[in-house]
Amino acid sequence: MIGASAGLGRALAGVLAEAGHQLVITSRDVTDLDATAADLNLRTDGRVTAVPIDLRDFDPVEYRSRAIAELGGLDALFVTAGYSTQDDRGQVPDDLLQGIVGSNFTGVISLINAFLGDLRSNRAHLVATGSVAAVRARGSNSVYGASKHGLEFYCEAVRHHLSDTQSTVCLYRLGYVKTNLNFGQNLMFSAMEPAAAARQMVKGLGRRQGIVFLPKWWRLVGLALKLVPWPLYRRLDF
Repeated sequence: MIGASAGLGRALAGVLAEAGHQLVITSRDVTDLDATAADLNLRTDGRVTAVPIDLRDFDPVEYRSRAIAELGGLDALFVTAGYSTQDDRGQVPDDLLQGIVGSNFTGVISLINAFLGDLRSNRAHLVATGSVAAVRARGSNSVYGASKHGLEFYCEAVRHHLSDTQSTVCLYRLGYVKTNLNFGQNLMFSAMEPAAAARQMVKGLGRRQGIVFLPKWWRLVGLALKLVPWPLYRRLDF
């Protein structure tokens, strides 16, 4: 479970632990990660181990070895890590750009790549989170949207690579989910509770779905955005 110290990742860890699953949870926020693991071990029958890493700078092979040693094998890999900021608009400082791309794309695919052998040899499942920001480019969240668009491409490639196995790959194009990142913002659409999103993702585990909008009605929003002519689209500010 990558990105498990807050928001959707923490909600997913809770749903899985409550169902009795053994977990390795990961985040760069050591304090929140340790607290999450301690809470889940206290409240559930699942065994939860916290392994902190920073996707912007880590050894994926070492992480994979430690996770497999803790779990004894791999049934599912959930990658919910994501980093966005309101400063991602127009020209951004290079260190911020690298941080966004590292957290959302390069670090994520390095980690998935380390587990590809396990996904091929076992009936295991890869679940990743994308964003509706990747549906169509816009001036705000430009680097974030580009990194999530790249993640979609990579996950489809992994899905093709694993198509002759029993393993599955699913990427959720998330609409607004209630997190600290959007707290207090005036959002265009209602935000989904992390626990509700987590339950739907766990319910869909093992289905050969590919890319899925969550909530599902965001599919209509995405289609509408793609159909807006450029002369009108360029005037939109959202």
